[in-house]
Amino acid sequence: MFSSRPVAIACAIAAFGMFIPRSAFAQDQEGWHVDLAPLYFWTATTNGNLAINGTRDIPVYMDFADAKSKLAGAFALHGEVRNGRWGVLSDINFIRLSSDVSYTTPILGAPIAGTVKLDQVIFNGKVMYEVKPGTRFMLVGGIRTFTMSPTAHFIGPVGGQLADIDVSKTEVAGVGGFVYRPRLAKKVLLLTEADVGGGSAFTWSALGGIEFQIKPWIGLAAGYGALRIDTGNVPKSGTAVVNDVQYAVTQYGPAFSLTLHWAEK
Repeated sequence: MFSSRPVAIACAIAAFGMFIPRSAFAQDQEGWHVDLAPLYFWTATTNGNLAINGTRDIPVYMDFADAKSKLAGAFALHGEVRNGRWGVLSDINFIRLSSDVSYTTPILGAPIAGTVKLDQVIFNGKVMYEVKPGTRFMLVGGIRTFTMSPTAHFIGPVGGQLADIDVSKTEVAGVGGFVYRPRLAKKVLLLTEADVGGGSAFTWSALGGIEFQIKPWIGLAAGYGALRIDTGNVPKSGTAVVNDVQYAVTQYGPAFSLTLHWAEK
């Protein structure tokens, strides 16, 4: 009897950093290149299902307008370093949500109220390799991890306290894909990327967008991104499971970012 709403909100917001339009190759010369995206935003809609402690197939649907009111804290940062045809990229995204929850039990009709807090962290670490110098088409490979940690405290009828929920689970997946960033005009680049992978969870992501370079060292980007995370192994209905969370959700929506570029002279 766990409200799915806060978990859905977390999934909707926590993937912001997955869709930072990646570095724009602001400079074409050899040497070190560093890109940092401290400001980005993803107005995501979430659609899927989840299971908490054996409760199966709870449907979730949450647009961003519903999600933003529950945000209690967030931190996200993306960085990328390249030299020649090789590079590495990494991002980390932390979301904390807090929500008051109330519902009625389906059989007895008893009112239940409580507070739910949820932390979620998504981390990406990947190696990049440009297939042919100057093409801006790069193969990428690495890992993606996601940690979901919901806690809940409920009060039943006449002030009776129900069992608290305190769950934390980390999933790890190896991913592989590509990044392609051709220049469409002097100050405009096309940003495309996609990856897919598996391990303790199945995942894929995709992004398409445009970056406009205001100056060689700064760019504004807009695009559309999607992310799928599927932990699988949802327990059968009625199975007694403790401290377990499983989910299969897709997030999708417009993405926006500001990226800083630095190149060795």
